[in-house]
Amino acid sequence: MKQFLTTGLFAAFLITGLLFTGCSGEDGEPGPAGETGAPGPVGEKGEDGAGLEHSTEYGNIVVTFKGIRSDDVPFSYTADYKYVQPGNEGAYSSNWTDITDENGTNRVFTLFRYTNPIGTELTRLYITEANGVPSFNFQEMVAFVLSDDKTLFTLTPSQDDLGKSTPSDYAFNPATGELKATYTTTIDAVRTRTHHDVEVSVTIDVTVAHLLWQ
Repeated sequence: MKQFLTTGLFAAFLITGLLFTGCSGEDGEPGPAGETGAPGPVGEKGEDGAGLEHSTEYGNIVVTFKGIRSDDVPFSYTADYKYVQPGNEGAYSSNWTDITDENGTNRVFTLFRYTNPIGTELTRLYITEANGVPSFNFQEMVAFVLSDDKTLFTLTPSQDDLGKSTPSDYAFNPATGELKATYTTTIDAVRTRTHHDVEVSVTIDVTVAHLLWQ
């Protein structure tokens, strides 16, 4: 009899449990989203891409422009042309060679430089050394002048604007290819987009390869 009661109570508990399980309520709505967490720490700076070091190993040409903008605000902008021509062997953007004609032998330097690896702002400069006396010949120069007040304009002085002049502090070592020089000039107001005179200062500190003509 006692065993029968025990078995009956166990069966009753089992049935009750099943009934409660079958009658459980529906899940509630999801709670509101939590607030966004604070940003994590800044990661370390990655290494320069392959080829970047090679494109700057031939030195640079630093050009400073000073003047007054077309809205009559003074400006000073320095462009660091330190990258050789994209897609080419760097030495073809930085070399010297001897050219002989009826007037004798002249040493000619070819310098192409850009302010960034993709080649936008550029300067294209030839220096001719005749009888030991060098002269500058700027073929092209482009500078995007962005002022502190986020005003942007472009300077594109031509060969005529920059003129042909004798640089100062000129020094060239053929054994090492080291070439250094400085140059200053003023672009007349009628030839600038600023409608004011623009002072130009150039500092050259480059390495050039000796290009042999076959």
